[in-house]
Amino acid sequence: MTKYTEDLAKMLRALRRACGFSQENVAHALGIRLSTYVYYESGRVIPNAQELLALGRAFDVPPACFLYPERWAGLEQARACPDYAPALEPSRLGELTPSEKELVARSRRGEAPEKTGE
Repeated sequence: MTKYTEDLAKMLRALRRACGFSQENVAHALGIRLSTYVYYESGRVIPNAQELLALGRAFDVPPACFLYPERWAGLEQARACPDYAPALEPSRLGELTPSEKELVARSRRGEAPEKTGE
């Protein structure tokens, strides 16, 4: 079992208990067998992305918290986890920063990149 798997299993157990749910309640909410959910909490199986989304809804936490279970282990911490938001608007993904534009211009002129002093 990996560290991530172990941490995720502990997190799922802690979130479920903090919410006052039984394993059967959570399994029913996800539409899976009880044995499958028990495997999640024991670390024998890792939930897929769809199930992590459903777990987020069931526990009222952002699904992104399941990516770093060691950081967002408890209910209070998990609810403080920021929702995922892209750093840039999709329409700006192709834009270069001013320093990147300067680097491209230097390259096109055949100049060496400017040394950074490292």
